[in-house]
Amino acid sequence: MYSDDELRFLRAVDAYKAKNRVKFPTAVDLLRVAVSIGYRLPDETSLVGGV
Repeated sequence: MYSDDELRFLRAVDAYKAKNRVKFPTAVDLLRVAVSIGYRLPDETSLVGGV
């Protein structure tokens, strides 16, 4: 079973593929999709162990 966030991402990827007529999006394409639905990298202070 997928979480709500995972389903949202998968649907966004499907929409991207349909809009851009690509069968296999690149890693950069997937990052763009993630950013377009609101994903942001955490700041360094919030990472476990400061890594």
